[in-house]
Amino acid sequence: MAAPANTTGGTGIVLASIYTLSPLHCGSGQPDDVVDLPIFRERHTGYPVIPGTSIKGVARDALEKVDGKESTLVKNLFGPEGEKELEAGTVIFGEARMLLIAVPALHEPYVYITSREVLHNFQRDLRALGVTADFSLESELAALESEGVLIAASTVPKGGLGLDDGGYAPAKVKTSAAAKTLAIKLATLLPNTETDTQKRIEQRLVIVDTRDFSHYAKTATQVTARIKLNDNKTTGSGEHDGSGGGNLWYEEAVPPESLFVCFVRPRADSSLISKWPWGVSDTSWVTQIGGNETVGQGLCLWTTVVGFPKSQNGAKS
Repeated sequence: MAAPANTTGGTGIVLASIYTLSPLHCGSGQPDDVVDLPIFRERHTGYPVIPGTSIKGVARDALEKVDGKESTLVKNLFGPEGEKELEAGTVIFGEARMLLIAVPALHEPYVYITSREVLHNFQRDLRALGVTADFSLESELAALESEGVLIAASTVPKGGLGLDDGGYAPAKVKTSAAAKTLAIKLATLLPNTETDTQKRIEQRLVIVDTRDFSHYAKTATQVTARIKLNDNKTTGSGEHDGSGGGNLWYEEAVPPESLFVCFVRPRADSSLISKWPWGVSDTSWVTQIGGNETVGQGLCLWTTVVGFPKSQNGAKS
């Protein structure tokens, strides 16, 4: 499988993918009617997103471990910390938008759901930021059928596409060579070392309409009941009585095996972003994003799809 190009054609834009290896919780801070701690979502679509502030914080922490917390490069890229120095950094971090969400299925453990609108919006962003010389879905989208539920698999499952809360009858599902080609291209957003995961995307991609994707983006997330226990492994009589216990609460997370994409671009001096500390194409960076790190959440593969090779402190280029 051919890897995406390693250069940005002079634009200074970094295109990165974030693939969830464990449930990811980036909280919105606003409880809803059902979930006490919901995830952050786009206001206009309701799709899960990873805020740019979360990505910037993780990126800064990673570079500080390489270059040191007080390094000039860290301050120039991310801005100095503290109230006395209010100069902005030279790098702009966009939010990571959802491209694929893993949904339980009957014929497979899960499938990767996306929609035409999500894909076209991604292509629009690639075009707007001048990245299409290095990575583009334009030809794949042009060949894609405009209607119906499309699957990259070579045959429609005998009983149709059975999903977590229903699914689609066989007559509503179509195999699509264009969807297969698109799936192969989307798989390159993962590092080439992850061939098994790439093959799963190529075989399990499902393209639905906007309304259905919106439904799955809201219902396919994980909601976990949690409770705080005291030293006696009980809840006590309340969280404010000194017993250390607490009440039941519900917490939402993006499921594992979901894919986000984000753009990082220079605000001023584009030469500084060329010192980007992570690899491109066939290498990736395993990181933790969001809350609940101590219970294993937020483990992700960060892959620089279009950008600059590692060059910090003798790292492999």
